[in-house]
Amino acid sequence: MSEAGNTFTNYPHALYATDVKFQQAYRPSGRFTEQKVYFSAKHNLYGFKIECSVAPPGDEPTQFPQMWAALVDKGYQGADQVLRTIQPKKQPRGGTLDRDDIARNRAVSVDRVLVENFFGRMCMLWKAAYATFKWNENRFDSVARLCAALTNFHVGLMPLRARDSDHYDMVLSKYQSMGERVRCQDPALVSDALAAAFPPCPIQHSSVCISA
Repeated sequence: MSEAGNTFTNYPHALYATDVKFQQAYRPSGRFTEQKVYFSAKHNLYGFKIECSVAPPGDEPTQFPQMWAALVDKGYQGADQVLRTIQPKKQPRGGTLDRDDIARNRAVSVDRVLVENFFGRMCMLWKAAYATFKWNENRFDSVARLCAALTNFHVGLMPLRARDSDHYDMVLSKYQSMGERVRCQDPALVSDALAAAFPPCPIQHSSVCISA
């Protein structure tokens, strides 16, 4: 965020930063074609996702009503066809990014860290936001939205800090370790050829705005 605390540093016209948080769940019962919908090839785990849009505090982003855009990561390739997005450029296959592209990607990441900080705070406050989800699917949306709302209130009292994203990195590392254990135990389940055929697991959409 900017020094004033109410806009993104590099992209002041950005309305919010958007990202998806994965949460592990038990492997669902049923046929394989039904199970694979909940499999994350990135994490090698079954689970759910919640998408959050986090905005800086204040009213400054509204000063660009005709220029607003959403800060997203490389996983949102193609989103610019239906939405104004600011996202890092992917390295071309067999090629490299030039200096300007690398600098731009770094600038996008600096502004996008806001949503990662939010996820870190949410995981730090609520075990229900990162522990293996043991209830059925129809409860996930309510639990995830409740955690996001309570975290939003907490951020209003205690602004986000860089160390919040450190906690989120710990959660992601935990998922990575769990996924690697699954890969070792059942290589056929998560082979590269099979994982590529899995669609993204279901996303529960939620929008939150943080306060100063």
